[in-house]
Amino acid sequence: MFPGEADALKSLDGLGQGSVDWSGDPRQEFPRELDSMSTHKIHPQIDDGCEEEKSGEGKDPLLQRLLDSRTIIVSKGVSDELAKQVVSQLFILEQIDESAPVTIIINSPGGSADSGFAIHDAIKFVKCPVRTLTMGICASAAVMIHLAVPAERRFVTPNSRFLLHQPSMRTAGQASDIAIVSREIDRMRAQYNTIVANETGKKVSQVDEAVSRDFWLTAEEGVKYGLANKVITHRAEME
Repeated sequence: MFPGEADALKSLDGLGQGSVDWSGDPRQEFPRELDSMSTHKIHPQIDDGCEEEKSGEGKDPLLQRLLDSRTIIVSKGVSDELAKQVVSQLFILEQIDESAPVTIIINSPGGSADSGFAIHDAIKFVKCPVRTLTMGICASAAVMIHLAVPAERRFVTPNSRFLLHQPSMRTAGQASDIAIVSREIDRMRAQYNTIVANETGKKVSQVDEAVSRDFWLTAEEGVKYGLANKVITHRAEME
């Protein structure tokens, strides 16, 4: 049994194969005394706006004000729930006015690859001109969201950072099934790296080399790499 395999098998008992993601909250690399600053405390979650409140109190007024300003917040891990929220809001805003711009503000540690690709495709699918603003951290699968718009509509604030790295998956089963999962991870890695290359003007081989290990970039480095158009400090700079 490989090191750590027992824990992985226990966590996956009865679940079969897990979903591919760019796993791990990069903020956990900070000293342990900051562990109490958990993701849900740093990143408040906004309801998806598609279902009625169970309490019967109506829709979240904060969400409604954001929708009125045509702003979508991505401030938690990339998941099926987040994909449902963002895609639904995009389609609603397109129905209201397909010519008015939509701003997506990103502060996410990443997560599910499939959910990241779903949001990426939805942004390209709608007719609304979408712009992305990284404000905090844009890591892993969240990079797919940031890169879903043309380069001139990608922005970042001064103290933000980017993280690009390889996807991973925890799985258990017979050798042939594990081999299939390994091939799927390789395919998703190639898909991710190709998108990064296409959107930054890099060669795929350059991206492959860069993300062979965790690849961190500051806001300024992200601009130089092609992830963002410019570093901004005021809303007017996006206009």
